[in-house]
Amino acid sequence: MLEIEQACHFTPWSEATLRDCFRQNYLIYGALTEHDELLGYCIVQVIANEFNLMNIAVCPSHQGQGIGAQLLARLLESAAAVTAQIWLEVRVSNAQAIRLYEGFGFKVIGKRPHYYRCATGYEDALVMWWHGEHATT
Repeated sequence: MLEIEQACHFTPWSEATLRDCFRQNYLIYGALTEHDELLGYCIVQVIANEFNLMNIAVCPSHQGQGIGAQLLARLLESAAAVTAQIWLEVRVSNAQAIRLYEGFGFKVIGKRPHYYRCATGYEDALVMWWHGEHATT
């Protein structure tokens, strides 16, 4: 996970932060090859009937192959099974991720100014929300 994390994010989580997510109140989904090689993961914090998608990443050499969509579909199945809603933040510059989320029925409901560190300082995050009964797919 750490290798994928470092390859995918401008400010990657530390090993300690990733390890801390392997405890109660978190869900972690992984995409594996037939030889158990990790290709991607998502980390979700669960609080009551709310899922907060904290992190999602796919190995750069496997991006664009639908792995992120598979991880997201699995998350939505889990949320729908317990009637949970999902929240997330995404960089305003991450058009590919925004399209993916919108394709799964997420709606933009707000913006967090200067939320993510980037090469030029900070950039805004869009706050997105999903709930099964409001989803379009």
